[in-house]
Amino acid sequence: MSSSGDFGPAPPGMDLSQSQASSMYGSIITTAVAGTLPDDWLIVAALIFTWGTAIATFVAIPDGMGKHMFVLTRSQFNRLWQNLFAYVNIYVIAVSFTKLSIVMFYKRVFQIPKLAWCLVAVVLMYPITVVIVICNSCKPLEFFWTQYTDPQATGSCIDISTFFFANGIWAACIDVGLLIVPVPLVWKLQMHLRKRLAVVGVFLLAGFVVVASIVRIIMLQKNTQSNDAVWTIAPVYIWSSVEPFVGIICACLPTLSPLFKRFWTAGRTQSSSRMTPNSENLDTISGSKNKHLRKFQRGMSADDEVMLTSV
Repeated sequence: MSSSGDFGPAPPGMDLSQSQASSMYGSIITTAVAGTLPDDWLIVAALIFTWGTAIATFVAIPDGMGKHMFVLTRSQFNRLWQNLFAYVNIYVIAVSFTKLSIVMFYKRVFQIPKLAWCLVAVVLMYPITVVIVICNSCKPLEFFWTQYTDPQATGSCIDISTFFFANGIWAACIDVGLLIVPVPLVWKLQMHLRKRLAVVGVFLLAGFVVVASIVRIIMLQKNTQSNDAVWTIAPVYIWSSVEPFVGIICACLPTLSPLFKRFWTAGRTQSSSRMTPNSENLDTISGSKNKHLRKFQRGMSADDEVMLTSV
């Protein structure tokens, strides 16, 4: 093939149609896939469905979500309640993927296969039950939304408001359980007390998702007691989207601990260097003995620390 660039002609026998771009992309993708663990795939799936809750929230706005029910048309109300039906299914799948990712992370880090699979079973019961119940909540199914807008519609439904409220409490209870599980496991690790407390603190930061769950339950309670459900359902939508996003952030916190440690160490180093510019000379007083002592102390708890800081 002849040269078409500005640096030709090419040496004889060189195939100018060749490119290493495809092999480079293939290598990158292969490396990424090979290094991706089950909890990583689950959190990616959770993110996809969580974005689904956000999209459903925005889609509901033109149909009157957040407005007073008395200004809506029947067709708007139908579309809004159809959106709500889909939203419930998307939400439970999103939060369940996050919970499963956390369980698989525990399984990998703490080596607790039996407990992990029991937790998987508990977590899976939640979306399976909710999806089955919501899909059979009304007979016929369209009565879920037509019961409010079509005087000729006939059918029967379960108490939807009570179901939503119970669903929120169930999800919050699972979150609390997953929050408590790692505390005794971390406490048994061969680490210094200060580091054990730090690791437990990182896991307990996941309590933010419990706070989001509680706020969502409060919004649900207000919605169930309201005579203007379209007006009061807006905060429910918002917090039902906030909760899975917060859950994803909390699920990723333990793996971000080395990053936080690096920035914290770098900040302290810069601060120390400004305060004591000649501090490196102090190492000559008893440096050799202290270095050996620190190295011995690090060796005693190296296995557990590496396990938690290299995930």
